[in-house]
Amino acid sequence: NMAQLSGGAGSVMQIGFADGYFFAWFANTHTFQQSQLEDGTTWSGLDVSTASIFPDNFVSMICDHREAWFMSSKKSAGYYNSGAGFPTYIPIQAAFGEFGAGATSATVQADNTICWVGADERGPLVAYRLNGYTPQRISTFAVEQIWQKYSTGADARAYSYEEDGHVFWVIFFPTANATWVYDFSTQLWHQRGAWNTTSGTYDADHSQSHMFFAGKHLVGDWASGNIYEQSTSIFTDNGQILRWMRRSPTTNDENHFVYFSEFEADLQVGVAPQPPLVDGNGNPRPAQVMLRWSNDSTRTWSSYYILNCGSAGEFNVRARKTQLGRARKRAWELSGTDPVQSVIVSAYVQAQQE
Repeated sequence: NMAQLSGGAGSVMQIGFADGYFFAWFANTHTFQQSQLEDGTTWSGLDVSTASIFPDNFVSMICDHREAWFMSSKKSAGYYNSGAGFPTYIPIQAAFGEFGAGATSATVQADNTICWVGADERGPLVAYRLNGYTPQRISTFAVEQIWQKYSTGADARAYSYEEDGHVFWVIFFPTANATWVYDFSTQLWHQRGAWNTTSGTYDADHSQSHMFFAGKHLVGDWASGNIYEQSTSIFTDNGQILRWMRRSPTTNDENHFVYFSEFEADLQVGVAPQPPLVDGNGNPRPAQVMLRWSNDSTRTWSSYYILNCGSAGEFNVRARKTQLGRARKRAWELSGTDPVQSVIVSAYVQAQQE
């Protein structure tokens, strides 16, 4: 149970817990309050502290490794348990940072450290992780360019989770209608989305919060308030189409024409469900993926071509297409909507320069 904060400076923005104490910081201030030891119902006015090492209001807070971190839009400071005094937590001399937070609710614990969507006096919206007391940039130029074109990123919300040996940081941008994910295991970014069958485009992934409970990854839906199980072994999106998509970098040979004689996707085949999938006429069909390509840096695209991935048990099927024409530069795209596990190992192209 939590009691009303005595001596508080306004509306509470975030709550944290470290070393037996609860922490709360107040909207439009750089002031925080800590509870009594192991007692979230008692908040003394003596345990209110205002950060004096920077003048700006707090934007975000997180507790990690027994420390409490407070971030403004330009600076950050870590506090530790000094064991005495009022309040007990005081600044760590080595943990003052010339970096801030660009979003209140996007700061998370992940990969045994703190991660946040950063901002400072030089610009906004860069993804960082804390390495010791030093910020380490983990976003790329391409990701940052997209983020910084959003009308705002201050409303970003994030969570982290681990599945199949991968640690993910999931960042939802409500105003931009986009979800970005960093995989600490591969150090790569990808996007997640819910396929909108009406518009034929992706909306932001519908998850905005996470809890691991009873052996399941449970996520909260920002659109409906529903709670769903999230898993790599679930092949629909709340019963709707789950459409995945993977694009390649542009392939070229110093802007010469290249003739493409064959494309093959090295992916898991023979895993179609039982009873089998059916086509528009009700006839059984194998699992399929869709291939298309762009010859102008993804501005326009070819038609879709269907690649056969085999019926259940057909493990020697090759997902391939021949006679693919020529281009000076080409990007490839694979996508799929069948409710089967899609594992892409690689892709191969046979090509010849003009």
